[in-house]
Amino acid sequence: MHCLNSFRRLQISVVSKTLADKPCIRTHFNRRSRNKGKDGDREAPIETQSKTKQRALPIALQHFTYENKDENSKIFEDNLETIRFDIENLKALKLKHQIMQKELREKSKEPYHAAKKVLIGTPDEQHMASTVPCGGCGAFLHCNNPSLPGYIPQQQFKGKKTEQLATLLCKRCTIMSSSNDIIKLDIDKTTYKQIIKKIKKERALIVMVIDVTDMANSIIPEFLHDIGTRRPIIIVGNKIDLIPKDYKGYLNGILSRLNQECRRAELNPCGTNIRHTCLVSAKTGYGIEELINKLIRHGHVFGDVYLVGTTNSGKSTLFNTFLASDYCKHTCRDIVQRATVSKWPGTTLDLIKFPIFSPSSERLHLRYMRLKVDQKRLHDLQARKKVKLKEHGRTEHGILIGHVGKTEFRSEEIIEEENKRYSSTGQSFSTYTFNAADEELKEETGFEKGNVLSLRKTVLEEKFPEARWTCDTPGLINENQLINKLEGEELKTILNMQMIRPRVFVMKPGDVMFVTGLARLDYLEGKPRTFVTVHTNHFLPVHVIQNCDADQFYTENVGTEVLGLPIGDSKRLDRLPSLSAREFHIEMEEPKMATTDLQLSSLGWLSFSAYDWNVSAVFRAYTPGGRGMQLRTPALLPNITAFKGPRIIGTKQYQIKRLRIG
Repeated sequence: MHCLNSFRRLQISVVSKTLADKPCIRTHFNRRSRNKGKDGDREAPIETQSKTKQRALPIALQHFTYENKDENSKIFEDNLETIRFDIENLKALKLKHQIMQKELREKSKEPYHAAKKVLIGTPDEQHMASTVPCGGCGAFLHCNNPSLPGYIPQQQFKGKKTEQLATLLCKRCTIMSSSNDIIKLDIDKTTYKQIIKKIKKERALIVMVIDVTDMANSIIPEFLHDIGTRRPIIIVGNKIDLIPKDYKGYLNGILSRLNQECRRAELNPCGTNIRHTCLVSAKTGYGIEELINKLIRHGHVFGDVYLVGTTNSGKSTLFNTFLASDYCKHTCRDIVQRATVSKWPGTTLDLIKFPIFSPSSERLHLRYMRLKVDQKRLHDLQARKKVKLKEHGRTEHGILIGHVGKTEFRSEEIIEEENKRYSSTGQSFSTYTFNAADEELKEETGFEKGNVLSLRKTVLEEKFPEARWTCDTPGLINENQLINKLEGEELKTILNMQMIRPRVFVMKPGDVMFVTGLARLDYLEGKPRTFVTVHTNHFLPVHVIQNCDADQFYTENVGTEVLGLPIGDSKRLDRLPSLSAREFHIEMEEPKMATTDLQLSSLGWLSFSAYDWNVSAVFRAYTPGGRGMQLRTPALLPNITAFKGPRIIGTKQYQIKRLRIG
């Protein structure tokens, strides 16, 4: 019986194989199966039964398996081997690419890797340097050493006349203007002292640019002690577009706070040193035309104008804005090389300048008429932006904007002559607006952003011997500013310049707040319901945890995306000063109104408010090396209800409220 069963299984197997080799029979059985399958009175073909135990092949492979098997099976096998070979090659290329990327990341940590990578061409150490400054950073052009400011490869430098060199930018400025690469060079630290000596000898007007998001740390310490106590100063609070509105008169409060910080820094010892204080945005153009009016009024009294300030205060952006306005001599404003503007601190290395226009009654009248027309258009634009802000609540509709234009001082005959001169290149002199709202201004108000000559150059002093000059100076490095301790990717994160959207947290004694990994706040003593408002870039992470878990949380997450900053491995963290603490006693007088701010240097600031009247609290704050921490009273933005939305369930944070209108 066992032998009989084995014979039957062998017979069925032979029949199945025979049917599989005959397409016509297979098709016939499949057709019968489809026709009779509904009745269920017939069994499926033997070939179908055997296939149910096997994995179905894709349609594309069935052709090679059943149709033309003898002819195409070898071709398919050859193609399959080729495909497998190509896949292995792609995997090897991917692995090689990953290894190369890792090597580049490691090399990028070397001090001069960026300079070695992008400064192509060979130097000539014996060739004499020029006396022509780079129009972007102010360093004198040379071909001696790629690690020094002002370097140009000898292939581009040698044989050039002064006029030809005046049209060139050094390689550092060229790269930084067109990309986010940072090039670290050997900077002469005596340059700033030489500039201060030059200012002290001259009869000059000082324009001090202060970052309103970091007032105390962006004021140059003991500045008048270096240049003289009788020097006239105009204080410019820059980046006002980054400050949100908490009540109707918030700009007056910020201006008052700015004056208070300047008095504390002893910038007005004679009572007449500070001639004017204003709030502007060099990026959006807000307040720039009013500042130019004030500078024009002081033109007949003072000599050259020097823009001074700490790193990252916005001096170079303000310089470029002046350059694209009536403040620059109208025959030069379309051809003078613009200053190199970058996120990296210390971009400007020496003096860069442009000649100031000479006001006359006729020119001032033309400027007044243009401002009158522009003001009406800008007023209409602001009204429309308020409507959009009310409807959508987007940040771009709530920022302060302005329009920086240029008055046409040339006669019609001169305009026609110059247009003919440049018609062969397709370029022309025309109005250039330099603010963030250019496209919207053009669309909604008719403001035009005209063409600018692409060939710009450094204007030398001997060309305009009688002119007064506006000079951009290198930024002073203040050790209290954290940005001077950060590296490339960290600077990209912290200097992502957008309007601050304050975040409100509720804390009780025993809670710890981490503002990235660069600042820590311990709540030591006080009442449970205390509100801490974080005024930083809202992309920076903030965590509130219990004190017992704080040390472990920091150890596990520092250098990771959880804390955001700093970025890097243990070697990077070792180069950063460790967190150092200071204790602060905070008095909170009015419920839900901030009375005191704690400045955290370049990160931003914290403001404190309570749920009850007259509450005292003790906090311990940490920053790298204890740098940049300053208390200021009253608070810059006291009305926290303008930012505090509903409580986020399960957290200590409140939702961010829509921007205020009015």
